[in-house]
Amino acid sequence: MEMACKDGVKAQSSIAVIHHLIAKIVAGGALAASLWAVAVGGAYAAQNQLAGRIAYLGIDENIYVCRGECAKPECITCPSNGIEVRNHGGALIPAAIRVANGPTSYNWPTFSPDGQRLAYVAINRAPESALSGIDVYDFARHESVRIYESDRGAPIYLFWLPDNQTISFLVSQGRSLHLMVAKAQQKAQARSLTSGTPLYYDWNQPLNKLVVHTSSANHSEQVFLMSVAGGIGKVETVLTRGRTPFSSPAWSPDRAHLAYIAMVGEEAKLFLADADGKHAHAVVKLLPGDSSFEWAPDSRHIAFTSGEFADHFIFHGLRWLDIADLSVRELTKDPINAYFIAPDSHSIAYVSVPARRPFYTWEVLDLASGKTRHLGNFITTREEAIAYRYFEQLSLSHNIWAPDSSAIVFAGVLIRGEPRNTTGPAPAPLVWVMPIDQSKPRQVGEGTLAFWSPAPAR
Repeated sequence: MEMACKDGVKAQSSIAVIHHLIAKIVAGGALAASLWAVAVGGAYAAQNQLAGRIAYLGIDENIYVCRGECAKPECITCPSNGIEVRNHGGALIPAAIRVANGPTSYNWPTFSPDGQRLAYVAINRAPESALSGIDVYDFARHESVRIYESDRGAPIYLFWLPDNQTISFLVSQGRSLHLMVAKAQQKAQARSLTSGTPLYYDWNQPLNKLVVHTSSANHSEQVFLMSVAGGIGKVETVLTRGRTPFSSPAWSPDRAHLAYIAMVGEEAKLFLADADGKHAHAVVKLLPGDSSFEWAPDSRHIAFTSGEFADHFIFHGLRWLDIADLSVRELTKDPINAYFIAPDSHSIAYVSVPARRPFYTWEVLDLASGKTRHLGNFITTREEAIAYRYFEQLSLSHNIWAPDSSAIVFAGVLIRGEPRNTTGPAPAPLVWVMPIDQSKPRQVGEGTLAFWSPAPAR
């Protein structure tokens, strides 16, 4: 399938180069040293005491956590719990990618909604064992418990329920994904709710309902509401059947409205419904191709976009819907790989793909003025690239924004200028705190994936 415009074709070429570079970073090579951004010292942290916590996956495949300013990251999965990881005065220390120590690797750090606990995936790589599991770390008690363990499939995604006591997760078994749910306590009994491929979903715990987008051997692609009262999943209402060119249906943050995409004849449209799926009506006709949307935290607006994907994943621009009067305005025409709305609903950070350049860029859009600020050029990591690919689902469970909407966190390698090609050895990818006011970013530690704890409920 061809892209709809010449710029889109150029952007695809850029993605191909970037993917090649990700592979080189993982293998230990990348850009010439002169291209790497100079690391920033500790002044930023001293002047800006950011709220919340950051959790990140280190290049040794352990989980690290720190307070928002991240002066002293702590490894919570290292054999000697409590080890401090220092920034060596803020200097950028060149280092090759290290192989994880020990038989267990970790991934997908996921904060509880109140930020008091952190769940993550644990995978035993020892030849004699194929166990994988989910651990939950309690920040107050400084201890973790294993809540799920299996040798029949690895968890690939975690999603806390709003009660801060229950975790849902996807387990990959063969060619199918299984949606499981368990209490966040030791030796909890996990229950399977549904299965299919692909499988995207959202929770409305006050209604004891799930909205699911999936397909299976027994059913064509569909979006449906499922009751989970009593811990048993039961399909109640099928919202749409057949090809549905999007990923994740979602309730508004206040749980008052449900949004999803469905085909009407040959046209894709964005639908809004009541929380229970009733009174659904099309509000926006979408452009050809696959589409995505994300609710703003204020529950009054939706960001959305479309793109025709061939080998790579690029959307064409971004638009903004006011659900009160159904007015739509264009925010940008940039080619976009992923976008993330700030907790205060005043800004959108997005990953853009410059035409025929071997890097991504971070841009932030001010919704009041309509102006865009360029934050930096970077090479991403394999783990962050996966997060960008599934950003609509991740936006329901994970967060890159500081709770006060002043900065974002991400992992990768910042680069100077706009190089056209890349050669030579490189340092390890770093976790960065990037202020959106264009002040200097601050390195946190060596890592490949990072998230911030959620902002307090509005």
